[in-house]
Order: sequence, then C-alpha cells, then structure tokens
Amino acid sequence: MIIGLIVVVCLIGMAMSAPELVAMIGFGDLSLYLDAAVIAMLLSAAAQLKFVVARTMQLGRNIAARITALVSRTRSRNRRSRRDRPRLPPSSGDADPQEDWAFA
Repeated sequence: MIIGLIVVVCLIGMAMSAPELVAMIGFGDLSLYLDAAVIAMLLSAAAQLKFVVARTMQLGRNIAARITALVSRTRSRNRRSRRDRPRLPPSSGDADPQEDWAFA
C-alpha cells in the first residue's frame, strides 16, 4: 500500500515537472494498445473466415450429393436380365483356352 502511494506520488510529480515525457510514454502505451487491438481483430477475422470457408465447403458437398442422388435416381436403368446381356469375347492373350474348363 505504501509502495503504491509512493509510486503514484512520483508519477504525479513527473507529470507536473515533465509533461512532454509523460506524453511520450502515453503515446508509447497508445501504440501498444493499438497493436494489441489490431492483432485481436486479425485473429477474429481469421477465425470467422475459417468458419465461413468450412460452412461453404459443407454446403457445396450437400448440393453435390443432392444433384448426384437426383441424377442417379432419374437415370434409366438397364432392364435386360443378366443372362441376356452380351458377354465380352475372351481376350486374345489366352494361350490355352482349356484352362477355363473343369474336368471331372
């Protein structure tokens, strides 16, 4: 308590004897406060931008999923049975066609 009182008395004395020194100290503190405010605003803007970008990406994914579901639902399907579909011919690379046969 006594040390705080001594500090306050010294500050008042310095303010009365050298006001330009007090003004320079005040400007230094003011620039420090402005720097802290600018840093806080930049951090807030970065956090908000991150949220906006994440929300936009989620919305884009949802829209793409809806469009994909709509297109796949409206696309006509092949109604031929699997047995009626034409099969691919065997590739010419098969050297021995009897490999595919099963002998009992």
